[in-house]
Amino acid sequence: MSHPIPEGVQRLTARLRMLADEIESAARCGIPIPTCVNVGSHEYGEASFAATPEEFDAWVDYTEAEVREYEYRGADWRSVDRVDVNGLSLRFSTSTGCAVSA
Repeated sequence: MSHPIPEGVQRLTARLRMLADEIESAARCGIPIPTCVNVGSHEYGEASFAATPEEFDAWVDYTEAEVREYEYRGADWRSVDRVDVNGLSLRFSTSTGCAVSA
């Protein structure tokens, strides 16, 4: 017995397909792919990832995104809050200098 596919599941599968296409395209251009990527299914969801500094720089160049720089809890952060990549909303960030306390 087949059940109707909920709207949230339809959105999620569409975003996953879009992200898979974009990751393939980026890989063909030599862009490093982060090891963990998140995709949201809610109405205003997006794809996101935390990146190494090298991955971050490559994705900034690839997406031609604007970078926001800030300090948070002793670490220097760089992030792209939201960029449209062929209809898929994408955000990503990286940090350096994270302070560790005992």
